[in-house]
Amino acid sequence: MSTPDEPPPLPTASPSEGAINGNPLHPHTHAPLHWRALAFLCDWVAASLLVLLAIRLLVYNGYNHEFQETKAWLSTLWRDYLLLLQVSPTEQAARTADILQQSTAIPEPTQRLMQVITTVQISIFWAYFFTTEFFTQGASLGKRIFNLRTCRMANFTPPGFFDSFIRATWKAFFFGSPYLVFLFIGIVDSHVPLFNRGRRSLHDIFSRTAVLDATRNTTRPS
Repeated sequence: MSTPDEPPPLPTASPSEGAINGNPLHPHTHAPLHWRALAFLCDWVAASLLVLLAIRLLVYNGYNHEFQETKAWLSTLWRDYLLLLQVSPTEQAARTADILQQSTAIPEPTQRLMQVITTVQISIFWAYFFTTEFFTQGASLGKRIFNLRTCRMANFTPPGFFDSFIRATWKAFFFGSPYLVFLFIGIVDSHVPLFNRGRRSLHDIFSRTAVLDATRNTTRPS
């Protein structure tokens, strides 16, 4: 029987049901939150490097004009801001409105570039998280480094197509979308495990999956 400080016992799966390494699961294999956070950070770094590479290729192969226009616009804003710091408070009040208006009037080339970057970010983050969980039996790069695995809650088999699709979509919009609502949802999602004994985030609950500590996946003692 579990104590109040322990997560509830998980049902075991037989080797024929595809448990990790072919062994039944230990009753308390929920992944510690600090290991999940570190694994998530590793995956984010890996996916971000792919995004940067893709954006660099796009800039040089079709969006160089938009990039140069955006660079010039940002340089102008930065120059005006530095000049604003050098004038008297009275002049600062008069110039601030002009700078704010200029900063909100985003040039059309910059808008096109931002749309492309957003699409690239979401697509690559989704592809990364989907392929690294669906095709590796729930072990993304970060999870493999820290000996964690994603599995279905029903029978502890590796995540299927639908499970991986939900998890990848959730993470892709959290990382790749510029809208603050997705950032807010992601922050809430990261704190949900603190308030449930199963240590599951919202994307775990919606996809009916869990992240387990593979190092404790040993046969239950008789």
